[in-house]
Amino acid sequence: MATTVPEPNEPATRPAMSRHARRVTIAVAGGSTVAAGVLLLALPGPGTLVIIAGLSILGREFPRARRAADKGKGMAVSAVDGAKRGAGRVGGWFKR
Repeated sequence: MATTVPEPNEPATRPAMSRHARRVTIAVAGGSTVAAGVLLLALPGPGTLVIIAGLSILGREFPRARRAADKGKGMAVSAVDGAKRGAGRVGGWFKR
């Protein structure tokens, strides 16, 4: 009965490979989502929201993308708040 002895480096390389594969997968998924969002800026669709979603995906592995996504989310929230405040003023114009 022959048993094989695992090499000393084998356990250390598997987690490193899976970390690398995860990082590459997240980079491809996030990058393609951001690219689709950029295309949707010119085409009809929610381009800005798709870009923020892509940056959020990238933010799982890359801190700079996380900061950009957080900044974009803050800008989106302030735009929605401004639109809500402005909607009351616009409604008043039509009541004249």
